[in-house]
Amino acid sequence: MKKFLIFLICLAVLPAFFAAARADCAEVKLETYVNALFGYSVGYPDIFEASTERDDGGGAEFSSEDGEYTLVVWGEKNTPGRDGNALLEECEERVAHIVPGSERSGAEFYAVEYGDDGGQDGVEHIFHEYAIVNAGLTAGFVLRYPKEEEERFAAIGAAMESSLKLPAP
Repeated sequence: MKKFLIFLICLAVLPAFFAAARADCAEVKLETYVNALFGYSVGYPDIFEASTERDDGGGAEFSSEDGEYTLVVWGEKNTPGRDGNALLEECEERVAHIVPGSERSGAEFYAVEYGDDGGQDGVEHIFHEYAIVNAGLTAGFVLRYPKEEEERFAAIGAAMESSLKLPAP
């Protein structure tokens, strides 16, 4: 009898648990940023309240109202021979606290995550950096979020990676 009651309780509780998990994943929707100068586009989370176009026209900076989340999107002309592997090497030279095993690269992309080792105001942040490259152009983003939200932002970062597109050459 006890096993049957436990089974019934599980049947009642599990659908609510999975519905809540799906709601957490669905609470952030992607908006689209299109860069007028270089023509690349990227989806970004709707958590950002403000954006500022960079002075050089190559991208924009976004921030949430409370400043906990930031996003920088950028594009630039690419130099011959500079591929995703070379860009990852450049990134590894300029950043510290790389999350072990987060580095990925190929001829047409690179990705890496790094932390700020304690961060501002005692809250550690993760920086998810991703870029795509072709012979003429590189475009990418750096998404910053609190480390405690790493699981939530794994899906957001993956969606943003999939959405980043360069214009046809």
